[in-house]
Amino acid sequence: MRGLKSFFAGLILLPFMLATLYRLPGALINLENQASSLALIVSGALAYVLIEALFERPMRTYVFGHELTHALAALAMGGKVHSFKVSEKGGRVTLSKSNFFVALAPYCVPIYTVFTLLVYWIFRKFHPFPQLGTLFLVLTGSTLAFHASLTLFAIRQEQPDLKKTGTFFSIVFILLFNAWFLAALTKILFWHSFGAKAFMEGVLRSQADIWLWIWAQGRNLLKFTLARSQQP
Repeated sequence: MRGLKSFFAGLILLPFMLATLYRLPGALINLENQASSLALIVSGALAYVLIEALFERPMRTYVFGHELTHALAALAMGGKVHSFKVSEKGGRVTLSKSNFFVALAPYCVPIYTVFTLLVYWIFRKFHPFPQLGTLFLVLTGSTLAFHASLTLFAIRQEQPDLKKTGTFFSIVFILLFNAWFLAALTKILFWHSFGAKAFMEGVLRSQADIWLWIWAQGRNLLKFTLARSQQP
């Protein structure tokens, strides 16, 4: 029954997720006046991809961030962390309470990007220097690429976190959360260039269109079924 509930929860979220993914690229493309900053972010992402291709995945770094995100999510939900272990073979964190968000948090939140943002904010307050903004944007791109690459790798390994919350629901929620995190990050980085209100209104309109299409298809299917049942 639990699996069935998570499946239907995923179905309910699916139109919202599809609408978000449909609207997000257009919102990012409209940042044409931020071309130099976007180039730095993209260069950072490409640099990480190149490093991973030439050397190997930084699995220990990923595992540490993965387990730390579990722990931080549990603390945010009022839980406690009883143990925290990270090794070459993997990691494990023991928590007093958990829910679907705690289980999926490492796949949703690019923890190293969040750390980069916090460190930049602190340094900008106390130790501003000309190259700080450039370094921050490059690191933002690198950490986002790190999160995307290692998250995809982890999901392909049939993680128990996803099975616990339902694989279909987990994939839908992960895609949805990552898309909105990227939108929120874009708003923080390019406050005056990213139209958050227009983006949200566009997502809601697209979601409504998807639900109307589903309703129309459902009505057509019902009419077809009734017509077939009345045939001799």
